[in-house]
Amino acid sequence: MKRKGVTLIAVMFIILALTIFVVSLTSLFFAGSNLAVRGYFSLKTFFIACAGQEYYLNQLSQDTDWTTPPLAATRAFNGGFFRIAITDAANNQITVTVTGVLTVEGVSYSRVIRSALNRSVGGFINYPLYFAGSPSGDGTTNIGNNVIINGDIFFNANVSLGANTTVNGDLSSSGSITGSTTEVNGTVTPNTPTPEGFPQLDTTYYDMEIATAESQTPQNRTLSGTISGTYYVHGNLTIGNNATVNANAKLVATGWINIQNNVKIKDYVVIIGGGEVTIANNVDIGEQCVFYSSIGFTINNNLEAGTVTVGGGSVFLTPGFVNINNNCEINGFIYAGGAVNINNNVEFNGNIVGGFLNSLGSNCTITLNTTLVDYDAIIGLEGETGGHIDVTNWLEVY
Repeated sequence: MKRKGVTLIAVMFIILALTIFVVSLTSLFFAGSNLAVRGYFSLKTFFIACAGQEYYLNQLSQDTDWTTPPLAATRAFNGGFFRIAITDAANNQITVTVTGVLTVEGVSYSRVIRSALNRSVGGFINYPLYFAGSPSGDGTTNIGNNVIINGDIFFNANVSLGANTTVNGDLSSSGSITGSTTEVNGTVTPNTPTPEGFPQLDTTYYDMEIATAESQTPQNRTLSGTISGTYYVHGNLTIGNNATVNANAKLVATGWINIQNNVKIKDYVVIIGGGEVTIANNVDIGEQCVFYSSIGFTINNNLEAGTVTVGGGSVFLTPGFVNINNNCEINGFIYAGGAVNINNNVEFNGNIVGGFLNSLGSNCTITLNTTLVDYDAIIGLEGETGGHIDVTNWLEVY
């Protein structure tokens, strides 16, 4: 009987010990499991915050002036939300703080990351006026009176500013800057090294089109009335007064092209000239048209080209010169390997890239807009189109 009593006590002790062990093991398991669950949701919250940072970086990449950056925002994401706050906003630099928040079964998780962002401008499309070729004449760019330029500009020349010149951005030049700079709402930097990577124009495609025109019977042609389809002219081409060039037409000539008064050119038209292309008065050009000249362009008075809508601009390309006369409104992109002259009362939206700007007349308004043309779709245009954003001082805020 004593032996049986001892055995029973031993069994009970073993059962009690096993029970304590199982309970302890279960407690440890659930504690570890709960810790793992909390760790999982905390990590998920961290990735929500990272998603908020990527969201805002994308917004900034489409913004031309960080002094007025995209607004702070709160967005739902992956079962939680991120909240963005911005501080220290300045031209090409900003600090972004993103809070990720996730609530699961009454438990709230929060992770905060902060980073300082700096932007290198880099690409030529970030300037409404970018002239970085070889200066001509006395190497001076003359800016007229009452000019407004919206965006950063660079001139490879001495710059002489007229009265009441307003620049809503930075003004840089490779030479001296004279005249009043009190209305330059950015930094004024003379004697700046010319940026590398001036874009180039590969004319192969346009030369091939002109060569196709050379295979035709030599003759000068005048087109009038309503013009549709494709024409290859081995000689000079005149588009007569009051003519209409229908959408998707292509006109190619080996010689000069003269577009006379009151001509209406509709959308998606391509005009290629082996000689100078001259556009007379009161010409109306539609959206997404492409003009090319092997020599250069003379654009006379009262031209209207393109629209201020996404993809609504038209393109002028030449390895030579561009002269723009008075009272023109142009929306799109101009590339001139040589010199550019712009007369009075010109309104331009988009950007102009050239070898050298001789003069910009009085009462002109030049505004950067990078949404009007698809730069990658411009045949022959080669060069860096964008800068980049550097993330510095990244840290998690506890």
